[in-house]
Amino acid sequence: TLGRLIGGIIADKIGYIKSLFYCAVISTFMLFGGVLLGRGFILLFSITGFFVSITFPTMLVLIIKEYADEASTVMGFAITMCGMLNMIGSWVIGKINDQWGVSVGMGSVGICGIVTCLLVLFLSKQLKEH
Repeated sequence: TLGRLIGGIIADKIGYIKSLFYCAVISTFMLFGGVLLGRGFILLFSITGFFVSITFPTMLVLIIKEYADEASTVMGFAITMCGMLNMIGSWVIGKINDQWGVSVGMGSVGICGIVTCLLVLFLSKQLKEH
């Protein structure tokens, strides 16, 4: 909740793409930190949630800004894709967790964070060329 309340202020101040990228990087580091450092650092998972909670509303605002005339269509597509990828990703991460344990399962979430960082960099490049 706190991330969604404060996240908009942060995103408006530093920019939407930078906000998405920084939140993805920080949450990825926090997640890997929680996995690698063990039980004494379990609070890092909660801090990860703060940064993750900023990304979805920021993505929607970015869509509205970049696709003003087609925002509803693009948002509908993005939200549908997010839901589908979340469902598939959760299933895969659950299977990894069952097969190799919680640490590897949570580590695979960190890999998703790395992929997110790369996709935000790609998006940034595309928007600059646009």
